Amino acid sequence: MSKNKRKRGKCTTKSTRLTKKVTKWSSQKLGKFLKSKGINEEVIKIIIDKQKVDGSSFLGLTTVKLEKWGIPGGPAIKIENLVKEIQGGKRPITGEVFLLFDHSNLLEQGKETVKHEENLVDKPNLYIDYKRLQEKILDKRNLGDPSEIFCSCYSQSHDKKIDNLWNKRRKQGFVIKLIKQKPNSTREKKVDTSLIVRGMEILYTREPGILVIVAGDSDYTPLVQKALDKEWKVEIWFWSLGLSREYKSELSNKFGINYSLHLLDDEYKKFTYARSPESPREFTFEIEHKCVENLEDEDLLKIFVDLDLFGWWHWDNYNHLLVYVNTEKQRKEVKKTLKRFEECEEHENNENNKNLNLALDLDKNKLRENKFCYIT
Repeated sequence: MSKNKRKRGKCTTKSTRLTKKVTKWSSQKLGKFLKSKGINEEVIKIIIDKQKVDGSSFLGLTTVKLEKWGIPGGPAIKIENLVKEIQGGKRPITGEVFLLFDHSNLLEQGKETVKHEENLVDKPNLYIDYKRLQEKILDKRNLGDPSEIFCSCYSQSHDKKIDNLWNKRRKQGFVIKLIKQKPNSTREKKVDTSLIVRGMEILYTREPGILVIVAGDSDYTPLVQKALDKEWKVEIWFWSLGLSREYKSELSNKFGINYSLHLLDDEYKKFTYARSPESPREFTFEIEHKCVENLEDEDLLKIFVDLDLFGWWHWDNYNHLLVYVNTEKQRKEVKKTLKRFEECEEHENNENNKNLNLALDLDKNKLRENKFCYIT
């Protein structure tokens, strides 16, 4: 007998024993069981006091029958799932998505990917717009819990800009888990462990849904396998570079449609951008005006996304912005985009990088009406 057959036989025996045990329950014991599973008291009263259900009749309950008794759809589905679980049947997947991001893994391999895709000599100083990435992954599906981003931090350093960035993510609804690491550490096992622990908590406290892990590290394979064994669907979203081989074929061959892999390589322009005081790109747009005080990275990224270009810029100060483009065609496209929103006077220098100064003629009333002067 194969290992898989022995395993199925063991599960069947276990569910059979549990079924026999439940059939002997009194109504009172069934009521305590339902309460322990989070069923509210009003629903329990209908089942126990009004309908006189005991353990044996409980195993015959369905959503249709429960709704006829006046029990709302949500609790009815939950009770039917409990019945199926006791009987050893598969629980239907809720469709709720639980998102876990390994920031360091995603960022470092993202730098390598962008370097390759943009034909750069060095890796860029990359940033990730998590709100855009989350929207891409969800594709109008519902979140089960707020998305969680796991990131290493070094206790001996304190960067106010990074703190502000994470605070912005928190305001967008993300849960940020900063894991302390030793400086010069080459492995981020604490991040991996923290993400795995949180993943296990979700698997054991929530109804089966869709677990999305944005990482490519093989350390997450046990979590993925456990989720699939517990009848969850699992999605891995990551770059092709740095993706562990286990995610490419082994899991798909073993678990079929419940497991899927999604590569981010073709989507990098839509949710990543670079910021640095210098750039290898040929053209630099210099914008110095108070209107950029209200402009944020997300707004600049929208411009580049609309033009299907990889965004690259630098904030020299709160009202002085440098925007980098790579070709004459891109220069014209960005210039056209900027001029479409406001009248501007341009001056092109004879320097090697062809700086373009844009003096924006905006009055205060117009600024109040248009918070982001380059965005429709």
